[in-house]
Amino acid sequence: MISGVTFQPRTQNFSLILIDIDNLKEINDNYGHMIGDKAIKIVAKAIKRSIRKEDLGIRYGGDEFMILFNNQDNKAADKVIERIRKEINEIAAEHGMKIQISAGVACHDCLRDMEDIIKMADRDLYKEKQMKKSKERQNSEKLKYLLQEIEKLRDELNKKVTQEGKGINNEEALKLSQKLDELITRYLIDE
Repeated sequence: MISGVTFQPRTQNFSLILIDIDNLKEINDNYGHMIGDKAIKIVAKAIKRSIRKEDLGIRYGGDEFMILFNNQDNKAADKVIERIRKEINEIAAEHGMKIQISAGVACHDCLRDMEDIIKMADRDLYKEKQMKKSKERQNSEKLKYLLQEIEKLRDELNKKVTQEGKGINNEEALKLSQKLDELITRYLIDE
């Protein structure tokens, strides 16, 4: 539990946020469970700093957190999520870490049953995670293509420079070199 406050939701007006730490398993596998535990503590601290005293923040599962708010709507919940992300970035940077989260929101006016509200927030969270994974795949494929193009141009330029008996056309070499520079720049910007 992040906050010691007892939460009594008013059935007329409350919101729920579910937060999941992105890639915690990979953090544990690559850097060890102590670093994974540190990531969990950083997220908990960021949540505690970002919510009001009357709100309730709890650790809901291994890498999931739940926040319940009285008198809040989706817009207010979205602002809280942004504050939490900002706090996580600041705290994580102090520890030389980079931690990302996915979040889902549901409000009292969506459904009245708490289990349904949790399911709705969980679907919202899952949708955000899927969008991130899709974007990562697209970026990965784009970078892979750029890298292949860079290697192809590099090989072509090297071939022209090392051809024996033929004089290299300086203008042609310059164009290849400039195209190679452009691809490398695009690769570095996209990375």
